[in-house]
Order: sequence, then C-alpha cells, then structure tokens
Amino acid sequence: MIASLTGSVLGSGIGWVHLGVNGVGFRVEVPQSARVAPHGAEVTLYTNLIVREDSLTLYGFDQPDDRDGFEVLMSVSGIGPRLALAAIDAIGLSALQRAVASQDLTTLQKIPGVGKKTAQRMVLEIGEKLGAPTVEAGVEPAAGATDSATRASVAVALEQLGWQRSLVERTLDELPEEYLDTESMLRAALSTLGAQRGF
Repeated sequence: MIASLTGSVLGSGIGWVHLGVNGVGFRVEVPQSARVAPHGAEVTLYTNLIVREDSLTLYGFDQPDDRDGFEVLMSVSGIGPRLALAAIDAIGLSALQRAVASQDLTTLQKIPGVGKKTAQRMVLEIGEKLGAPTVEAGVEPAAGATDSATRASVAVALEQLGWQRSLVERTLDELPEEYLDTESMLRAALSTLGAQRGF
C-alpha cells in the first residue's frame, strides 16, 4: 500500500499529476477540481493504490481525510474508484458526511453517476464510517441531530428489508434511548420485529 508520496511536480493535466519521487515518476489521478502546484514545486499527496488485473492506478488527495473518505466510498457496492473520486470532487468530503448523516439523497444524487438507488446504498452501507460531519466555526450542531440521523439510517435499512414504514416507526419509537449507534439500534429493531413475526 502506497499511503503517500512526496515529490516534485513534473507535469499535470485535468485530473492527474506527474510526480517525481527520488528519480521515479508517478502518475497520480486527482480530483479535477484539485489545485495543482506549479511545475517543480514539492508536494505531498495522500494516496490509494488500486490494483487491477491489467493495471496499477494511484489516486491522490491533498488531505488524508479525503483519501480515507475515498476508501470508505469504495466499500459501497457498485461504487468503484472513478465514482468515489467523482464524489469527493463533486461535493467534497464535508458535504458527503452531512448528506449521509442526514439521509440527504438529493445532495448525493448531485454526484455524477449516482442515482436514487446508489444514494440509498451509500446511506445504508456507509453509515458512520465517514465520521461526523464537520461543524463550521461558531455553529453548534442541532440537539438530537446525531440521534435523528441514526434513526433515519435504521429506518431506511428496515424498509429495504421489506418492513412497512408505519411498523418501522412504531418499533423505533418503542426502543430504549441507549441505542444511539446505527448497528445496535438496527439489531434491537430486528429482534423486536422478528419477535412480532414469531421468529
């Protein structure tokens, strides 16, 4: 795994940088909106190496958080490196975090190549892996925002498993308040719903 590269910019174009590192030139795919340093400047890129049967491709980012978010996005079924890169490029990591946490499918569908079903999978499969949304300086997060996002994630998951919305909402209303993370709340809800079916 090549986690980062530090070297001189030997060339660049839209969506790529040619980086010289100790006499070796690396072509690194970067977001199209990335500000590329001028020729000869020394830069550090935080990278992910994608190994395919017929290729080795490096993807690079200015910040390690963007690289980590890129890796999380690729854990979603149907999202490969190109689409993950487009997501970081189109709306940025902070907006992605907020959209996933708040179940904002409209924002997620602004990513090129992401339709409603893919947006739903992103919300369901990413969960809290992207981390908490960045809070702007001087802005306090709304009370209960995290709890609401967790409940919304669980509700979407249960509906996709075939439970009716009204039953899902009623079941979540009856759960104890200690279930504050998605995984434990989902397990508890499934246990309750299963008991109602006589499982």
